[in-house]
Amino acid sequence: MSSTEATGEVADRPSRRRWVRVVSGTVVALLVAVLAIFAVRADGEPVHDVAMTDGGVWVSGGRTGHWARVSSGAHAFDVVLDGAGDIPEQDYRAVPGERSPGHVRTPDVLQDGRHAVGVTSQGELVGFDTRTGEALEPGPTLPERAPQTGQLYFQPDIVDLRGGTIAMVDSTDGQVWAVRLDPSGRADLSGLGPGAPTVADIGGSAAVAVDVTGNVKAVSAETGEVVDIPVEGDGFGAPERTDVEIDGIAADITAVGEDWVVMDGASGEIFHEGAPTEPETLPDGGQVGQEGTGLVVAALQQPGPEADRVAVQTVAGTAFVDLAESVGGEQPPEIVSGLDAQDRFTRQIKISRPVVLGDCVTAAWGRASSILHARACEPGSTGVSQISPAGDTGRRAGVAVRYNQGQLVLNDLETGRVYDLALPTDELRIDTWPVPATRRTPSG
Repeated sequence: MSSTEATGEVADRPSRRRWVRVVSGTVVALLVAVLAIFAVRADGEPVHDVAMTDGGVWVSGGRTGHWARVSSGAHAFDVVLDGAGDIPEQDYRAVPGERSPGHVRTPDVLQDGRHAVGVTSQGELVGFDTRTGEALEPGPTLPERAPQTGQLYFQPDIVDLRGGTIAMVDSTDGQVWAVRLDPSGRADLSGLGPGAPTVADIGGSAAVAVDVTGNVKAVSAETGEVVDIPVEGDGFGAPERTDVEIDGIAADITAVGEDWVVMDGASGEIFHEGAPTEPETLPDGGQVGQEGTGLVVAALQQPGPEADRVAVQTVAGTAFVDLAESVGGEQPPEIVSGLDAQDRFTRQIKISRPVVLGDCVTAAWGRASSILHARACEPGSTGVSQISPAGDTGRRAGVAVRYNQGQLVLNDLETGRVYDLALPTDELRIDTWPVPATRRTPSG
């Protein structure tokens, strides 16, 4: 694997070395002071352990076979890594307007603060050393997912990273592994996967999430069991177990603060740690009735800070579900996609996990020939904006909303295109991937 970073050279001039060192030390001191001043982001979220090597948000390159880091200041790639793997080609013209409900495996990336781990298209986990911008040797391979043949639904996560913890679950038998990561930014994954000690066993049709403090949450749709595995020192404590009444087919899980939230993939009912026997109702638009699959097409938000609500995305939009009776007050923001869950082209619509930051929610949908996205902060409904890249005629993978270190981008999981939402509408696209045929990183 190779990496590319901007580098510079200083001529060997002994008479100036002391001056250069003094100035460099002064600059470093000023930068540290600036980081201390901006220890709270504009969205009100506290910055945890911000290091000068943190760089920005990581993205995956889809069929380019790369990963990259987007510099938060330059709105451009400052590191490109090879080795993310190929995506198989597919002829969409075989059956016009239709395709297999199976999910193509694309490269992905997990991240939080200075920690980042790549996922290859073959399912290998690859730790990054974010201090040097280098990829480490490949680690464990993700277990095969529990089969859902013929089912159209949003696949829950079987690996997650947050709060200094990376966790993985075997969705077929419910074995859960987790390790604490080196605070310096070097991701050692040797404690994950078969052969390593498990932190819990919960049963099949399982999914996993990690909360903002590193505690591991996992659910089994087969057994109806939810486990909460707390961080203790450099490891984990005994699992805390709760039973919920779900239908045994599929389940999704996330966290708000340190509380888990679970969605029954069959009924759409939403259970939460504060009231595990009193489920909430899925917002309208989650069911794809004409398919007759019995599964909902809905995704819970990415794990985030403590809140009285959880965001849920469906084909029709993104809305909040109250988790406490006393929430009341103003109507929360809502995003309306304008898409019809009953449309015959529903299979070419890919939903994703929304991101909630303070009072704002950001969501994206992938369609055959476009990307829909919106950020809503004010009470009431918000419509979407559309990005229509040239040349797209079909979609096998969705669009990820990537967030890290105060930066938010959209990442097309199949093409690798990256859109920086902090830029003007006509300048959103920022990716500069190497040419796939050569698989070499650009210089400079």
